[in-house]
Amino acid sequence: MSPLSHISRAVGSGWLLLVPLGLLLQPHGVVGQTRDLTRAPVAFEVFAGGEFDPYLRTLQNRGIVRPYPWSARAFSVPEVRGLAVPDSLHPWAQRYSFARASDSPYEYGWIRPRLDAIFNSAFPFGGNDGPLWVGRGFTSAIRFGGFLRYGRVSLVIAPVAFRAENRAFELAPTGVGGGGQYRNPLTPTTADIPQRFGAETYQRLDPGNSTLRLDVVGATVAISTAAQQWGPSQIHPLVLGPNAGGFSHAFVGTTRPVDLWIGQGHARIVAGRLEPSAYTPQRVGQDPRHLMTGLVAIFLPRGLSGLELGITRFSHTEWPDRRIRLDDLLKPFETIIGERTHDDDREFPDNELASAFFRWNVPDAGFEIFGEWVRIDGAWDTRTFLMEPDDLAGYALGMRRVWEDRAPEPRLTVFRGEVFSTLSSHRERGGARPQLAFRARPMYQHSRLVQGHTHRGQLLASPAGHGGQGSTLAIDRYHPGGRWTLEWERRLERDRTVRPPVDEPADTDVTYALGFEMVRFTGSVDLEFGIRGVYNLNRYLQDDAFNLNLRVGASASF
Repeated sequence: MSPLSHISRAVGSGWLLLVPLGLLLQPHGVVGQTRDLTRAPVAFEVFAGGEFDPYLRTLQNRGIVRPYPWSARAFSVPEVRGLAVPDSLHPWAQRYSFARASDSPYEYGWIRPRLDAIFNSAFPFGGNDGPLWVGRGFTSAIRFGGFLRYGRVSLVIAPVAFRAENRAFELAPTGVGGGGQYRNPLTPTTADIPQRFGAETYQRLDPGNSTLRLDVVGATVAISTAAQQWGPSQIHPLVLGPNAGGFSHAFVGTTRPVDLWIGQGHARIVAGRLEPSAYTPQRVGQDPRHLMTGLVAIFLPRGLSGLELGITRFSHTEWPDRRIRLDDLLKPFETIIGERTHDDDREFPDNELASAFFRWNVPDAGFEIFGEWVRIDGAWDTRTFLMEPDDLAGYALGMRRVWEDRAPEPRLTVFRGEVFSTLSSHRERGGARPQLAFRARPMYQHSRLVQGHTHRGQLLASPAGHGGQGSTLAIDRYHPGGRWTLEWERRLERDRTVRPPVDEPADTDVTYALGFEMVRFTGSVDLEFGIRGVYNLNRYLQDDAFNLNLRVGASASF
């Protein structure tokens, strides 16, 4: 039996029983004992999609940490420490420290080890879980690692090993034989998003949130496999988020916002390699790997505190069979408008995405609003772009409202919501291909680079963004003993490849999920338990299905 199999048995059986029991039976007095423990230094663990990212964002919503752009993450250690979190003013002050432990030029330590077990009773369900693919049955994971810093150089090693039991469930027909039966039924030949990763267990050791970084005056350079998140959305990013985890990449950017007099600018340029899954559609002779190049740029207007305006560009190209040249890396600076006629039936050779976003945080009101607009691929010409700017486009809107209660100890309550739509049109692309006119198509796919906007079989953007709509409403409560969250979610997906019966005219597949999650600090261990009921209406345009999703976890502080 492999080591990952042993992890799955230990995590999946033991922790699934012990963690919720500990949460329910833990005496209240034990939580208070954490005040006698040395606070865990976690500046090296503020990962995109992790526990501390939304926590620090909540502190900023209340003005507890200073204004700073939140639309290009993960943060570096200097960025986290530059937020200057006051130790006495936030709920987790007695548990965690974001400051330096000493003035020494050396820092080293462990990334807190963590065990997780996730269970789905009927079908796969998850999202923003990093490199994990959460199938039916048990999925178990262990995270571990360490960090080292000397002067301006820092190294974080934070891999994750996971194993998905990947039990069988009824698959939607794809029209493709062999391994193609596991592909996504909506786009079986144009996007690498398997509905199931084969018939066996699926396991991998992934480098996770590992980064080697050099921060010099005003600039940062790094090589990394860590997850990134661009734009202001927490749950439903439209270009890049933590849903697929990270991929091998290098980047250069500003260490912190640069003064431009009319405001401040903050930017990052990235180049990396995207990998396929074992079930990817593939053209004959085409390298399934992609070279990605992209940028995220943020502008903070002078005199409008808390306002962020920004753009992103993300380009997929086939991995070159030669050395990578400078012009390959400059793809994000090219225009998305191509001057061509409708009689030209050649496809765009690259898969291009571009977005514009805003975020406005008003700490005095404890309120934040944000939005993003994304367009997939280029336009035929300037006239087409002006006439149909929403062709193959999507949007996301969201808000956060935070209330603070300081008696007898600091507590924060967050009400947050997000809504998005990627039900894009495909009208003006008709031209010489009239069969495509007036026909909706899912986003994040491409007719030439057939893996679509994915990495190892998972979307790089929102987990619910493959040609659908979604919304999330949630309440978070942060207190000195941990956190609890109540969350409602809706996902809609159009599926025109599966034909419903004559008496079932609906052509949408809709999922509702209602869940509760809590984190409890006990001694030197953080315990987590979550339960979610997932009801899938018109699954594969045929039947309704219910899924019970359970999640338990434990992380230890040294």
